[in-house]
Amino acid sequence: MSQNKRFVWADSLKGWLMVLVIIGHVIQTVRGEAMNDSHLWNIIYSFHMPAFMAVSGWLAYREIKQLDYQESLWRRARQLLIPYGVWSLLFLSIRGNSSWASLADILLKPDLFFWFLWVLFFICALFILSQWFSEHFHINEIYILLLLCVSLMCIMVITEFRLFGFQFISYYFLFYTLGYCIHKYPQMQIENKLVLLLLVIIWAVLAWSWKMHELPGWIPLIPHLPSSLLQYVYRGLTAFIAISFILNSAHLFLNSKSGVNGLMAKLGKVSLGLYVVHLLLMELIVMGVTSIFPSLTVTMTEVLTFVIAFTLSVAIVILLMKNKWTAMIGLGKI
Repeated sequence: MSQNKRFVWADSLKGWLMVLVIIGHVIQTVRGEAMNDSHLWNIIYSFHMPAFMAVSGWLAYREIKQLDYQESLWRRARQLLIPYGVWSLLFLSIRGNSSWASLADILLKPDLFFWFLWVLFFICALFILSQWFSEHFHINEIYILLLLCVSLMCIMVITEFRLFGFQFISYYFLFYTLGYCIHKYPQMQIENKLVLLLLVIIWAVLAWSWKMHELPGWIPLIPHLPSSLLQYVYRGLTAFIAISFILNSAHLFLNSKSGVNGLMAKLGKVSLGLYVVHLLLMELIVMGVTSIFPSLTVTMTEVLTFVIAFTLSVAIVILLMKNKWTAMIGLGKI
């Protein structure tokens, strides 16, 4: 399997995951709190964002080897922080909200904005810093990464600190590291198809009962053990198994450069743009669909909203790509 082929599947995987992201946000916006009762929504959320982080970690192994640490950090800042700031300000502007409190929330509460960009940058920064530390102090990087994973999660569970996106940084750092390790260490790469099938079955069992803020009824509470810790373990294990399957099997199905897969690979290359644009437009699209077609069922509203959101997002990203400045500032293309 050539390196070039591997990147075809990585781009295609990001494209498919972005489709799931848009579907998830459509369900969330249309149904509101009732999204928690959507089986499809719960299954999608059981793995899709951890998988996105894992793909980024997988790609980071090659990137770090090609760039020095300072250049890699600066590159990530331009790719992620600049678009995060620009789109967040645009988000507030469209909603007519420019108070100092709202502007401060861009930094304090990134979960209200385009949190994935913010979180991915700081995960990358921590990762780059850990690799620099490993090289200069001659410590095996895997020990530093594992210590960071455990330390971040312990701080999150004990303190429940939720400013500056820390809760997301601590959780998703695990999956970024997992993707990196699957790429770097051959012993973590699974080729046995029976093992891969077993992973799918285990994930399906765990994901079938998955809910964002609840434990399945078949998992008993353990005295003196925080329920939040059990939730993180359950959610983390479910995503871990899904990622182990996806990153070890995607190259078997997503290597084609033609047809639907070729299109998804192209979308995967601009997944950042699709992410921010569809989020910016989602509430407006739902408002328009429900006002024009008030008698549509919830499911048909979701289908129509997805078609419009996906089509508009692709069209706007294509337009932004036509100019180097809009591509750089809005899409992180450098």
